[in-house]
Amino acid sequence: VVEDVMGLSYARPAGYMDEYLSVLRPLLSEGRVDFSGDVFKVNAQLHVQHSSPFPVLIAALAPRMLRLAGEQSDGTVTWMAGRQAIASHIAPRIGDAARAAGRPAPRICVGLPIAVTDDEVKGRETADQEFNRYGQLVNYRRMLDIEEVAGPADVAVVGNESQVEAQLRALADAGATDFLASIFPVGDDADASMTRTWNLLKALQGKI
Repeated sequence: VVEDVMGLSYARPAGYMDEYLSVLRPLLSEGRVDFSGDVFKVNAQLHVQHSSPFPVLIAALAPRMLRLAGEQSDGTVTWMAGRQAIASHIAPRIGDAARAAGRPAPRICVGLPIAVTDDEVKGRETADQEFNRYGQLVNYRRMLDIEEVAGPADVAVVGNESQVEAQLRALADAGATDFLASIFPVGDDADASMTRTWNLLKALQGKI
């Protein structure tokens, strides 16, 4: 996507993000920036009326990106990172970097497929059909390998209400601060399936 759609280089994503944050952060905090790097050369001012501070999070999975996220942003947004990957790979790295930089504890926003269903087997089969392609992409494959699973269906949050709640609590215990629900339907009645998942998420809001 970065190369084919946006026309940018993906040769040094961490270096690119480092410079991007070096431009973005002063613009947001001070309203101006004067930066000259290998990728960006920006001398600009920004004024937005009635603005208020907001967090900056980056998509960080690899070690250097997680260090950047801890040092220069308010957290990370992940995809296809399960409980084990969060606990052993993501939370320690981003947390250590934030502490070393004297920054607050970072947010770890965990994105995963989710479906509430009484048929867990069917649910994971559906997740495999819908999300299997992510298991072929190198950045997500690394997360799945850390998790020691075959594919995305194995890290999807699937089961009945009590099972899904237990899985979400396990993610929180591993270090997740936010859950980004990618709801997918299971079975013949897609609307009913998705409504059931939405209802559980709303019931659990603020309780995990």
